[in-house]
Amino acid sequence: GSQALLLHSPPSPLLLHSPPPPPPTATLPGRTRTSRAMQEHRRHSRKRRRRSGSQGCEERDDGSADEMKVGDERRLGGVPGKASGPSCEPARGVSGDVEHKGGMEEGRGKSVYRKNESVDDDAYFGGYSGIEIHQDMLQDRARTEAYRDAILENAPMFKGKAILDVGCGTAILSMFAKDAGARVVYAVDASKMATYAKRIVKKNKADDVIKVLHGKMEEIQLPEKVDIIISEWMGYFLVYESMLDSVLHARDRWLKPDGKMFPAEARLFLGGFRWPEYIQENLGYWRNVYGKDFTALIPLAYRSHLKDPVIDELSVEQEVTGSNLVKDINLMTIKKEDLSSWSAEFSLQAMISASVHGIFAWFEVEFPSLEGKNTDTKSGVEEGEGPVILSTAPEEEPTHWGQALFFFNDFPEIQQDDLISGTLNVRKNDKNPRFLDIQIRWRHEPSAKEDVNGGSCDKGMPINSTKFVVQKYKFA
Repeated sequence: GSQALLLHSPPSPLLLHSPPPPPPTATLPGRTRTSRAMQEHRRHSRKRRRRSGSQGCEERDDGSADEMKVGDERRLGGVPGKASGPSCEPARGVSGDVEHKGGMEEGRGKSVYRKNESVDDDAYFGGYSGIEIHQDMLQDRARTEAYRDAILENAPMFKGKAILDVGCGTAILSMFAKDAGARVVYAVDASKMATYAKRIVKKNKADDVIKVLHGKMEEIQLPEKVDIIISEWMGYFLVYESMLDSVLHARDRWLKPDGKMFPAEARLFLGGFRWPEYIQENLGYWRNVYGKDFTALIPLAYRSHLKDPVIDELSVEQEVTGSNLVKDINLMTIKKEDLSSWSAEFSLQAMISASVHGIFAWFEVEFPSLEGKNTDTKSGVEEGEGPVILSTAPEEEPTHWGQALFFFNDFPEIQQDDLISGTLNVRKNDKNPRFLDIQIRWRHEPSAKEDVNGGSCDKGMPINSTKFVVQKYKFA
């Protein structure tokens, strides 16, 4: 099984007291963009976000609490989570996933858990040889249409140019590049799907432009350097699976000095969330099983359902804090070693008063764009309307990536404007660099202040700040 690092102490059984009635849902102005960091970062209104009307799912081949008080009773109350859309098969080549039924709907709460921790790339690429994972990604319309629009709306960048598609899968992105007028597209894939990609390309009469090459990017030899590299390399938590390493190798080896990367930038964000139904279903259930006390199983239940990262699609109502940018990647300048181990501080401000059950991660990628507008009279496509951004934020259309959820081992009650602050540490696993070892050091900082004479006031020192909690997780 997974060798994920265990929490030093399991959650307190007192967490599981009967929940009081849920508090009324707070309605806040500008609810979907209340984080100042997020607002600042989305700096121009010209950036258009993908909002596909269809949902879908494609292609790709014990942490301890430092003297934390766990004897306090915590509420399990909160607003019900949304019903999720159609459940997606585990994507990005993750095998052996365990699906948990979170009390609302079957298929919610997929733990990122892989039994085979082999470093053999054959096993990794083998995960992308079947049709299911490619169908999931192709049916993720927010994803696929973002790439299509970014390419076709910037057709002048592609016209007459040499393109490299890293990890081409079924070659759908390569065919978009051909539609945009590319002179030649080198479509590279190490999985057996490359054999089918060749047939797909031929069926679509595109083999005069698209050259499918079966092999690892690090071993492939191209006849020339390219003008643009396109790749859908993003994994759960943005960098899980380390496919970006192959893209960076391709950039350093084959991209012309004035070449472009599609996408050009990637950003990872953190936020605080609540999911009382999942907690109640997986922990609270053991308080009363046919009238019997089964709380002795709570530590095992925690390890099974909350210890490892969970992939799911949160609703906007489940967001408790604003989001904080923790990693900004420029695809033209980032180096492979920059992703081996990195850390970032975060400070998440509460938008409402509620229990916080953990921290979630989401990402966005941004594509290059032409300056101004230029309508191609032949195709009728208007280019240059601004950068296309593909986002996995809860307020956006669902994608097969969902969000990555990291549950706390204690659930603080926070008030509006309180902070959940700390440090995120990420490093590649020593045994398998496609896996991630993640440490989150966090604490609750109340917004209330205490004056020198006691009592509450607007100025002074924070009161009741908790000590830092250190929790460790493994993306495997």
